[in-house]
Amino acid sequence: ESVQARQAYRVVEYLLSQSQQICRQAGVNLYIVTIPHFPPAFYKQRPGDPWSSELADGDYLLPERKLTAHGRREGLRLLPMGLRMREMGLSVTDIQALYDGEGSGHLSRSGHRFFAKQIFVSFFDGSR
Repeated sequence: ESVQARQAYRVVEYLLSQSQQICRQAGVNLYIVTIPHFPPAFYKQRPGDPWSSELADGDYLLPERKLTAHGRREGLRLLPMGLRMREMGLSVTDIQALYDGEGSGHLSRSGHRFFAKQIFVSFFDGSR
């Protein structure tokens, strides 16, 4: 991990903590949802096999894991969607369908629907 990456994490952690403090003071609930980017190399994995977040250039879900750990320490309401997708057993093909641009662009219509459902279930439904 580079010095720049460590500095960036510290900045993000500070901003999240400040945001949480401001929201608490204002009586507003803060909900944080990560939206993972799956690089084109991710989709070259065999679609039927369990997928890996570790590619030749590193673990692309590492930032999400770090934010999740920080969120737990600070009591943030955080939904790490990359980890959720893995937990749910989504396949490479399933994930690709959630994004436009061959899987690395914006969320598709089904992606928006999927994310909205997970946000509702995680933060508002109480059944999870």
